[in-house]
Amino acid sequence: MELGKVIRTKREELKMTQEMLAERLSVTPQAVSRWENDISYPDLQMIVKLAGIFCISTDVLLGNVAMSQKNVDAMTGGEKQLMMQMPDGSLTPAQAPAMSQDQANAYFPEEPETDGERRKGKKIILLDDARFMRQIMQDIMDKKGHELHTCACGKELFELLETMEPDLILLDIMLDGESGLEILKELKEKRPELKVLMLSALSTEYAVKTAKERGAEGFIVKPFNVETLLEKVER
Repeated sequence: MELGKVIRTKREELKMTQEMLAERLSVTPQAVSRWENDISYPDLQMIVKLAGIFCISTDVLLGNVAMSQKNVDAMTGGEKQLMMQMPDGSLTPAQAPAMSQDQANAYFPEEPETDGERRKGKKIILLDDARFMRQIMQDIMDKKGHELHTCACGKELFELLETMEPDLILLDIMLDGESGLEILKELKEKRPELKVLMLSALSTEYAVKTAKERGAEGFIVKPFNVETLLEKVER
C-alpha cells in the first residue's frame, strides 16, 4: 500500500477530516491532500509525527511491516485506555492529547548543565522495532562518536545486557507485541542502576507519568530535535 493510501486509511479510521489532521500536524489541509494523493510526501520529522498520531511504527506507516494484533495484546490497562472500541470490536488510537517536549521535561527536572559536562563516546542501546528509526539513530550517534547497539525486541535487549554494560538505554513504548513501559518496569526491577530514556511519539500524560513512576530518567518526544536528543543523551 502506498504511503498516501496509508495516511488516508488511518485518518479515516480515526474519523478525522483532512482539516483535523492538518491542525494536529501544524500544516495546511492542502498539504495533507497532496500526501494522500501522492503528489508530494511528508518529510522525515512529519513521518515520525504521523506515526505517533496514528499510534503505529514508522515501518508500518511506510509499508515495511504490517500492524499486528500483538501490539494491542501487549498493552497494559492504562495503555488500552488510550484506545477506543470500534463497531467491529477492533481498537484504534483515541484522541489522547500528546505532550510537547517542554511539558514532558517538567516531569523529569534536571540539574543545570555546566561547561564540559556533556560526555562523548557513550555506549548506548536503542530498543525500537522500527527499522527506519534504528537507521536514523545509528547515523546520528555514529556522527557524534557514540557506540550505538540497536535491537528490535525485549529479548534482544536482555541478551545484549548479558554481554555489555551500557551507559544509557533508549526505549520506545509502542513495540510489536510488547509494551516499552512493561520492559522499563522489568529493567528497573532487575537492573535499577541502568539509566533509561524513553523515546516515543506516545507522549500522553499517562505514558509520561508512568515512565517517571517506573524509574525512567527522561522522556524524549518523537519527532525530536536532534540537539535536544543529544543534550539528554550526553548528560
